[in-house]
Amino acid sequence: MGLKYAPEVQDFVRTLAPGPKKQLRKALDAIRDDPRPSGFDVKVLRKDGSHSYFRLRVGDYRIVYTPRGAQTYVWRIIHRSEGYDWFERLDP
Repeated sequence: MGLKYAPEVQDFVRTLAPGPKKQLRKALDAIRDDPRPSGFDVKVLRKDGSHSYFRLRVGDYRIVYTPRGAQTYVWRIIHRSEGYDWFERLDP
């Protein structure tokens, strides 16, 4: 499987301190291989038809993504304090 990122995701990861950045990259590698990797806190946020939106918790950060065939699309990485208001406006 491969990963595709929303444009702001890579910019956000670049701004992080080395510790959280390393943890997030490990989690991203895990979802590249398996959309529901064992050993991680993964939750289904919403199901829209044949697509599901997942949240993977990594410390104080959340990765929001959708597996689609051989690709996994990463919508956002957010700090836990940011909340999911933006998610309600997401157009699948």
